Amino acid sequence: MLVQIVNYVNTTARQLPNLIATRETAGFEDRPQQDVQQETAVVGLSYLPLHLVGKSSFVVTYRERKEVVDEAATKALKHGPQIGGLVTSGSSVPS
Repeated sequence: MLVQIVNYVNTTARQLPNLIATRETAGFEDRPQQDVQQETAVVGLSYLPLHLVGKSSFVVTYRERKEVVDEAATKALKHGPQIGGLVTSGSSVPS
């Protein structure tokens, strides 16, 4: 069974089409309740629920089984700062 899975993945990966897509990313964060010691006093920061901290858009080209970021097309898009956190590659969502 594992051999069949490996054969399927190897065969399918070679048949993937060349494509161009826009990767849109939204970054979220929350803040737990905490106390922070500052120079003059202890400041209590209250809980802040999950909220949007940034968005970004990049044009990605998938060519010959490799993902390539198209810098020229990316500059043409209106996009925000790079969002930190997890990094993925080779994932796509049909639109």
